[in-house]
Amino acid sequence: MAARHILSRITVLAAFVLVLGGCIYPFEPDLDSSVDRIVVEGDIHIGGQTQVVISHVTPLQRSSSGWLTTYGSSGYYSDLSFAEHYDGYIEGEDGTRVEASGNAFGVNGILNFDTSALPDTQRYRLHLSTSSGAIYETDWLEVLSAPSIDELSYIPDHDRDELNIALSMHCQGHSHFRWTYDETWEYHALLYAYYYYDEDTGTVQAHDIDHPNNYWCWRSRTSPAIKIFSTAEQIEDRFVDLEFHRIARSDERLQVLYRITVHLEALSEDAYRYWNNLVNTSQGQGTIFSPTPSEMVGNIRCLSDPSVGVTGYINCARQADAVLYYDNSIERFYVAPKTGDIELLDDLGETWGSMDLRQIWDLLLRRNYLPYTLQADELSLSTYYIWAPRACLDCRYSGGTRTRPADWPNNH
Repeated sequence: MAARHILSRITVLAAFVLVLGGCIYPFEPDLDSSVDRIVVEGDIHIGGQTQVVISHVTPLQRSSSGWLTTYGSSGYYSDLSFAEHYDGYIEGEDGTRVEASGNAFGVNGILNFDTSALPDTQRYRLHLSTSSGAIYETDWLEVLSAPSIDELSYIPDHDRDELNIALSMHCQGHSHFRWTYDETWEYHALLYAYYYYDEDTGTVQAHDIDHPNNYWCWRSRTSPAIKIFSTAEQIEDRFVDLEFHRIARSDERLQVLYRITVHLEALSEDAYRYWNNLVNTSQGQGTIFSPTPSEMVGNIRCLSDPSVGVTGYINCARQADAVLYYDNSIERFYVAPKTGDIELLDDLGETWGSMDLRQIWDLLLRRNYLPYTLQADELSLSTYYIWAPRACLDCRYSGGTRTRPADWPNNH
């Protein structure tokens, strides 16, 4: 693995360093602020589920509403008072139609299509309509075959204290690609709380089945950026160990069990050119001859009114998916971050003056402390509780949930 890893970094990174890029998605185009337009985001995924997001934006100077949010960098705004219903279908050349499930309403409408049963032997197009009578349509789109993901792997980098996620694939004759990923991870709180405070009764109780401990949690998120890359300069129809995602060694994602699901699809030449120009423009890497996003020609047009601007490019492809797990109980790569000294408080009466025990507990709770463990006082032969900051005892504090994913292999 080590020899292959070094070789792949030489061949792959040299070829792709100028074309590997990311685009924030949803993107914020630098739009011509003289006309209304819609922004259409999404791709037709043959053999899977398709989601299309439709945004209506209007120039600031033409909006009469005070309910505005910025969109882009040239005076373009989403008018939150805009009330439009969106509907649509995906059509095949043989007349097959897949209707949108429900219809979308408002500034950011979402349409879902079940395209899992559609064959890839014909072309498709997306058709959108609005309650005001506007009709939008894409060109006919060839279905691009899915690349082959040969392997997902993780490569510990001890020098940088990072875990690198790497992708090996066969391109299947395509030259341009885009990927996204979904992450889910299991982690736990810094301290294990053996007790909880019952505000109703004003008592400290031991955790039980009816009052489970908030020690184990799960979190999920989708990649905030869409990454594109090209193999046009490469002779081979594959590459090995392309490192595309890095996780710091002290990141909570690596604490217990981490899962990443990668979605990879081929892009048409026009789609890649569109997205690559958008990436370069948004990152300030374009030349003075590069078109602005408002000048880039997408593949969506308004049939009912050609003067209405449309931004976006719909790709049509089969996706390749791959899943990778990292188990820290095996690799032991995770290193907990330095948190400094945790301030622990006890509820001994002499510390709190004339307050009775319930007043002390209520005050500790208001200070965002929770009961942690029971301590014995050897001198007085009595016991008292140690309280710790909620952030150290409740894994939900950082945004996690106690609901374990149904397909998760661990069960806490």
